[in-house]
Amino acid sequence: MKTNEIKFLLSLGLATFYTVFFWESRRGVNVLVFSMLLLAALYACYRASFKASAVRWLAGAVLLTGGAVVWHASLFSKWMHLISLIGFVGMVHQPRLRAVYGAFGAALESALLSVVNYLEAWQQTGGRWVPRPGRLGYGVRLALIPVLLLVTFYLIYTQANPKFAYVSASVWGEIGTWFATISWGRLLFFLTGLLLTTGALFNRQLHHWLKRDAASDYLMRRRKKRLFSTGMTGLREEYRMALGVLILLNTLLLAVNTIDVYWVWFTFDYHDVRNLSQFVHEGTYLLIVSILLAMGVVLWFFRGNLNFFRHNRMLKAAAAVWIVQNAILALSVGVRNYHYIHEHALAYKRLGVIAFLVLVLFGLYTIWMKINEARSSAYLWRVNGWASLGLLVTISLLNWDGIIVRYNMTHSKPNELDMEYLFTFSDKTLPILADHADLLQTDRYEYHEGVALNEPQRLQMRVQDFLNEYETRRWWEWNRADAQAYRQLGRLE
Repeated sequence: MKTNEIKFLLSLGLATFYTVFFWESRRGVNVLVFSMLLLAALYACYRASFKASAVRWLAGAVLLTGGAVVWHASLFSKWMHLISLIGFVGMVHQPRLRAVYGAFGAALESALLSVVNYLEAWQQTGGRWVPRPGRLGYGVRLALIPVLLLVTFYLIYTQANPKFAYVSASVWGEIGTWFATISWGRLLFFLTGLLLTTGALFNRQLHHWLKRDAASDYLMRRRKKRLFSTGMTGLREEYRMALGVLILLNTLLLAVNTIDVYWVWFTFDYHDVRNLSQFVHEGTYLLIVSILLAMGVVLWFFRGNLNFFRHNRMLKAAAAVWIVQNAILALSVGVRNYHYIHEHALAYKRLGVIAFLVLVLFGLYTIWMKINEARSSAYLWRVNGWASLGLLVTISLLNWDGIIVRYNMTHSKPNELDMEYLFTFSDKTLPILADHADLLQTDRYEYHEGVALNEPQRLQMRVQDFLNEYETRRWWEWNRADAQAYRQLGRLE
């Protein structure tokens, strides 16, 4: 059997599995099983691609995030599993790629061209039922007159012969009844799965992604005639300007860091801040923007020949100080975020700030590597892309819904608990809320279907709805977190 014929069978089989186990189903075991089947199918079709370390790394990310979906089924783990799967497919198709963003682009483009890939592969196997555009137009023109004649005489006979009209209406009624029994939504779902699996299995050589990825990790010195049109020419003038700018910016940032380290790190008093939320939110966002601009300043100055200037030691030292000071500034942002979490509560945005700061610190380190070793921007994009994916995959392995709700219920002040926010979390957090039911307020109401319910009543209603819904689930919808919540809440009942 030819390779393309095997791909046809595998795509149909995977699309059938996708339809049976994902249609109107929750995500759980079905996610991991489908991903393992897809990995096996891709290995059978593109075994040589698995020699690339990037392919193996992404395969590991797919399995880890799929396991996370089975373990706690958080929304973030589901998204990271999808992202890892897209990157994995793209890397299998283009195993010579080094940058993970190129793999995402190749996979998405291949998915958009999945129908074209499918038809081209079918023609290569000798599938003659796929007509060429010219023959298709010829066939339509050839059938047009017979069809028009058939419709014309059919209408005449139905008007002229009542018995024929009755039989004809009965036949059309049976056909309509048969069509009504078809689940068009499920059929569309199957076709969607077929498009996805076709895009994954049928590779289209997209050479432009390889060309973009072929950029060197190291800079090369190039001759330039003029820097600016104002007459400032030569590398020495550019060096002096860059050095002056970095000295001025370092001086300014030193004053900011000195104040922040003393005030925010060691002597911070919540009562000294009139609006802690404004202090953290606006201050954090502005400082993050300043860090990103600072990274851009360094990248601009070291984009070309200044890396090869003989007397650039002072400039490199100023850049190193600038990078270290921005790292301290990033830590100050983290301390601000910590104060806000400690005083109020934990939330996804505040966790997102922490993850972003980790990536910023790593990005500052790679910028220093770029300066010290005359690396290119392609190197920065590639290394930081992999670091971002690795951190996000690692984060997705934790049950953040449970962590946030448990922290807020045990560390927050009872009168400051934002129960409206905590009630928005998934059902797996219900046992945590039930364990701290004494903190729920009976004087805070919300209308549900016209009935005013206080917080204990709302919790009881959610628990009962979850228990009833869980008993209707099928085995492929199983995940550990919901199963554990069902057992704990069943015992409470």
